[in-house]
Amino acid sequence: MKGNEKVLVTGAPGSGKTTLVIKVADFLKRNGVKFGGVITPEIRSHGRRIGFKAVDLNTGESKVIAGINIKSNFTVGKYYVYIDAIDGFLCKVLKDAMEDSEVILVDEIGKMEMLSRNFRELVLKLFSSNFFVLATVGLPFRNFFKKYNLRYELIFISRNTREVVYSRLIKLLKENLGLNGES
Repeated sequence: MKGNEKVLVTGAPGSGKTTLVIKVADFLKRNGVKFGGVITPEIRSHGRRIGFKAVDLNTGESKVIAGINIKSNFTVGKYYVYIDAIDGFLCKVLKDAMEDSEVILVDEIGKMEMLSRNFRELVLKLFSSNFFVLATVGLPFRNFFKKYNLRYELIFISRNTREVVYSRLIKLLKENLGLNGES
């Protein structure tokens, strides 16, 4: 088992990055692969985006990591970013995943998350590890990976390529983890 592949998926907002990570998690679960990780979906109220939360893919537990209603010293656009929630929850979920997983899923490596020094250090550790890592990333953060000379495969996703990208990732996972299961 190789297992040490690193894949970054990037695309415009609404291109399907988070949905892709959820679908990959479902595939891993169906095939008995130990995985861990987080997604960071929007929080909406009355049709308006008011923040973001981090959700543990295994337990469903979540914490708000950014919002418009509570003050913080850190902002990205109109959102106040809760570094304590990123450090205390999001980073803990990823560290726990590194204890007993074969695959680590991270949605997303973006402006809000990268405000946390602990998160940045954890990303460096993940991308230098022997885990299969699938992460979504904003285009500007590719420079972070280049700066540290981290090895990864970059895949672009769009509304038109969602299924092709999913199939490609499943093929990579099957090859790297020696799986024969259903897609």
